[in-house]
Amino acid sequence: MSETREGVDITILARLEALLFASRRGVSLAELARALELDAEEVEKSLKVLKKRYAADDHGVELREFGGRWRFYVKSGYLEYVSRIRRVYAKKLSPSQLEVLAAVAIKGETTRAEVERMRMKESSAQLRDLVKLNLLNRKRKGRSFVYTLSAEFYEYFQLEDISELLSDNR
Repeated sequence: MSETREGVDITILARLEALLFASRRGVSLAELARALELDAEEVEKSLKVLKKRYAADDHGVELREFGGRWRFYVKSGYLEYVSRIRRVYAKKLSPSQLEVLAAVAIKGETTRAEVERMRMKESSAQLRDLVKLNLLNRKRKGRSFVYTLSAEFYEYFQLEDISELLSDNR
């Protein structure tokens, strides 16, 4: 019989940990279940055990779920050290870029003209930069382009849903 931790086989925990470690963008519950050849309930139980284990003070990383994808993140108290050898997140946003993101977040699908009306400033350079940074999506609608928040926006700000950003309960 295999050794268990909190009712979960430790070999499953080790395999799960390896999958999560190897993932750059995170892994969904369904993908993990398929890779481990387990049912989703078993994987979810194992994820909870790993999450609890990595929440302890003796770990510099933590396991979190954002946008339906599980992955390891460096705990905020250790980002300073990690940044000495590796860029943690290369995207440093300017105040004007943050204003544009806020306008798109508030308005939802929006055009450049609508963003400029909200900011009362020219915004094409910021919109272009934010699309290049993959924080905004751009698609043609009629004669103009519309901008929406990208999945990477939610990951960057570690949000599940835009309502978390817009609510007072945060």
